[in-house]
Amino acid sequence: MTEREKLLANNRFLVSVGPLLLSFSKVTNISRELETEVIPDGGNNWSSSVYLKPRTAPEKIVLERGIQTGISEMGLQMMLGLGNRVNVVTIMVMGQDRSVAKTYYFESGMVTKWEVGELDALGKDILIKKLEISHSGLYEV
Repeated sequence: MTEREKLLANNRFLVSVGPLLLSFSKVTNISRELETEVIPDGGNNWSSSVYLKPRTAPEKIVLERGIQTGISEMGLQMMLGLGNRVNVVTIMVMGQDRSVAKTYYFESGMVTKWEVGELDALGKDILIKKLEISHSGLYEV
């Protein structure tokens, strides 16, 4: 069984962060939104104008119940530790036939939350309970 097949065995979301390849069973906050401001038009009481506001808060994506093979926990913490910047993160949604159904990406972000599951001396995989990344904006390929 190849490393990719191990990662995909129970998870449907394949995530690449630079050279790392991780697999997660749950991804939340896949969305885009704009902040707007409504300003009434002077002398026009029956309508208002809608304008874009500068972004005041980053968007966040939450990756849960993930595994990564081929790198130690120390190496993973060095690359995805709290406060670390990440560049070009790609999220691939895998179909039932193991083909890529959809792909999302963002260009820059920062790890803002990190939780690790149980540590098992007999297990070879690292279980990532939750990984939260604040990012610059998510795009669909």
